[in-house]
Amino acid sequence: MTTERSDPGAELVPDLEAMRAEIGRLRDELDSIRQTAAAAAGPAGSSLIGSPMIAGQYNTVDAPTVLEGIKPMLTFGVINGSQGSGSTGAPVGVYTAVRGVGIIATAYGSAPFPVTSKAVQAYCEQGTAVVADSRDGSALFAHTVNGTSAIVADQGSGNPRSAAIVALGGAGTGLYASGQTASIQLGRSAVPGPPATGDHEAGELVLDANADLYLCKSGGTPGTWKLLG
Repeated sequence: MTTERSDPGAELVPDLEAMRAEIGRLRDELDSIRQTAAAAAGPAGSSLIGSPMIAGQYNTVDAPTVLEGIKPMLTFGVINGSQGSGSTGAPVGVYTAVRGVGIIATAYGSAPFPVTSKAVQAYCEQGTAVVADSRDGSALFAHTVNGTSAIVADQGSGNPRSAAIVALGGAGTGLYASGQTASIQLGRSAVPGPPATGDHEAGELVLDANADLYLCKSGGTPGTWKLLG
């Protein structure tokens, strides 16, 4: 007489299938909850509090958020290399819009030689490196505590008619300067007397090697100059 032995695993198959079905149902329910929460948050695709940033979506934060570079040579980069056009406009690397301070940049300590610490460094190949515009206040404010100059303008062009600073006062004053030591200091030329060579325009001031001040009365080569004192 032969006794058939039952397969223990066969009894577990229905239970295993039921568990898989339940896991699938729970996953679908979790996805539905996540989609509902994302829809309730409006256009924001992800909240950065306790979760990673999602590229290509509108991310939001409701607490102070810091991205820290812990390696000395680590650089965070935002690159938009697209070519702009009349219809698409100019590509923008970083854009901020807040009711307060747009960007605070701080560089502290001494950078490794030969690099000089800079809070902000701007470079533009074919346009303006920095544009400052204000409706009701000062478009640009520069202040230093221990430095010798608040602003240094260096014109590297070889064009003799180029200018390091252009001040357009509109209906007001083109340039206002004040200082406890002196309001304005002119650099001396290397030779005495007015310029004898080069193309000059009326209105130019030249302080010669003897600290005599000359005013160009009419333009030319070298123009007509008058000694002021």
